[in-house]
Order: sequence, then C-alpha cells, then structure tokens
Amino acid sequence: MGSHRDECARLVHHRNKTRRMRGMDPAQMVYLGYGIFQYDLQYVILDEAFFRDKQWYDFDQCLAPGMKELKSKFASTHDLWDAVRAYNGSGSDAEQYKQNVKYYYAICERTWNTGPPTPRERNTQSSQS
Repeated sequence: MGSHRDECARLVHHRNKTRRMRGMDPAQMVYLGYGIFQYDLQYVILDEAFFRDKQWYDFDQCLAPGMKELKSKFASTHDLWDAVRAYNGSGSDAEQYKQNVKYYYAICERTWNTGPPTPRERNTQSSQS
C-alpha cells in the first residue's frame, strides 16, 4: 500500500462516491466499514488486499469475512440466533439486532417459499397437464 495518508484519502474518496449517490455531503473521514456487510476499517492492516484492491465491490469477498466471523460465533454458542446476537456484540443493542435479523429472515423465508417454480417444477407441472 502507499502511505497511510494516501490510502486513507483513497478510502474517503470511494466512501464519498456512495455518499454522493445518496444525496449526502462529502465527509473528511471514514468511520464505517466497506461493502455490503460493512467490513470494519479495523481490518485495513490485517486484510490489506480487501481495501487496496476494492474487493468491497465483489459480493463473495464481502460475504467471506462476515461468514468467518458468524461461524466463529456459532462455534462458541452452538445456536444460530445466539451467534447472530454475538456477531453484533452484547447487551440490548445486540439483542435488538438479533430480533431485526429474525424479522427479515422470516420475510426472506416466505419469499423463498413462494418464489417462481424452478425449471424442474415447471417441467413436472407441464407434463401433468
């Protein structure tokens, strides 16, 4: 990577692109994470390539660290929802986070279960007609 100052300026530049798309003013610093799962800036040294190579544009690259962390929490808790809560920390905010994930999971589950038929299901349906 270049100098820390240069890298910070580059990250701020990319963050401001997304702020501009949302009608927000530019910021002078970055205090949030990158990618769909908001990979924290605390990893900028440990996972240099993610930030240097703008891997936050790649869904799989964003998913991998989140899944690694979630699997680690699951190994400790042995319960999916406790792992989701632990992923967000502890206390009432983490509990609310868990409840939010459960709520949206239920919506996704209903959507998956009522989605369009697969090609195999369509073939089966047409052969039965």
